[in-house]
Amino acid sequence: MNCTIEEVGDFARKLHVHIPAEDFDTQLEQRLRKLATTVKIKGFRPGKVPLAIIKQHYTRKVMKEVAQDMIRTSYLEVLEQKSLTPISSPQFDNIKVVPGQSIQYTANIEILSEVKLQTLDKVSIEKPLSEVSEENVDSMVERVRRNHGQWQLSEQAARLGDRLEIDLERQGLSSGDHRKQEFRLILGRNMFAPGFDKQLEGMHTNEEKAVEVSFPEAYRDAGLAGHTVAYTVQVKKIELLILPQLDQAFFKACGVEEGGLAALRALLREEMERELRVELKKCIRGNVTDALLQRNPIAVPKQLLSEKIEAMRKNEISNIYSDTDKKIDYEKILPDEIFRESAISRIRLFIIFHQIFEQLKLRVERQEFEDKLDEVTSIYQETDKVKDHYRRDPQAAQSIESMVLEDKVLEFLLSQAELVEKHYDFYQIVDHKP
Repeated sequence: MNCTIEEVGDFARKLHVHIPAEDFDTQLEQRLRKLATTVKIKGFRPGKVPLAIIKQHYTRKVMKEVAQDMIRTSYLEVLEQKSLTPISSPQFDNIKVVPGQSIQYTANIEILSEVKLQTLDKVSIEKPLSEVSEENVDSMVERVRRNHGQWQLSEQAARLGDRLEIDLERQGLSSGDHRKQEFRLILGRNMFAPGFDKQLEGMHTNEEKAVEVSFPEAYRDAGLAGHTVAYTVQVKKIELLILPQLDQAFFKACGVEEGGLAALRALLREEMERELRVELKKCIRGNVTDALLQRNPIAVPKQLLSEKIEAMRKNEISNIYSDTDKKIDYEKILPDEIFRESAISRIRLFIIFHQIFEQLKLRVERQEFEDKLDEVTSIYQETDKVKDHYRRDPQAAQSIESMVLEDKVLEFLLSQAELVEKHYDFYQIVDHKP
């Protein structure tokens, strides 16, 4: 087998592969002889069909199968021999398969190559600081009460915090396109679009009202993004949330067997402090990666970008639609442009982090793995079982190692930057509203 590598860009490579004719002919002959022992052809006993007859009937089909197998195996051999690690799926073309001649094909791949990076040396990075106050715990107690509340039918006008069941009908469509959609929403959470909930305040059950909704440019439905749309809303039901009393039944429902309100507050504080640590880490990571991306607008591999966009679209489809319909043109509803910017950022960070891994020759020590495993599994009840899963499953274990390596890269980058501390309230951090 012979292979030449052609560079066609920063990341793209063409692998021109030739498999000797004798190797192909040998594999083809062996496959046909094996087939002769099992194939059934009218007029011949099983296993007694002459090879010439087998070749006459099956050569074309078997030749295709053998070629596919040899292309697949030779491609993997080339990657190993040349120490290549593709970052996207290979695209094969220029395939030539003729008995008595060498197999030829080209594998188009993308690999990671070194890029010139701008560091964060002397760059100002905000480091958010926060703590859990007694007032924050008070608010969390109320949140927990709302989570355990009971919805009760209300005859009053709709107000913030009420749960509404509505029929929504878009106006301005042809008669055949008029469709009523049923929605359930909690007034004030703006689950549909900004400004929509405000127009429903004060409405009563069975009341109908015309409203207008201005959808943001980045709205997930491309057909609505950036447009102002008229709707008719009918309120079918209004429900009021009745909060539970701070009594023993409520404390027990929250997992507190004894100690009452003080024990509940202690439990909530512990959970809040754990969540705060995680969110503060996310914030500083976001600030670092934003600075990295701003200083390193590097090119991204085209095929990898296409695959990332498609993966993001499939994930969005699974989040929006309970059942996928082959008749729906999801690429039209969720076009590439919705995901392109985010996909480019993710790929750039992947390239940047990988290069720093290699430059610093970072490795994961056993104790570092175990410490990160403790952190990740601390939220589970059956911690030991979850840990065993991560240790046994290679893919799960790799995810832990990746977290450790990313932490090391962030530590390195933060050591270069100039950190500017800024204090925030707990809920500004955990609710992502600094």
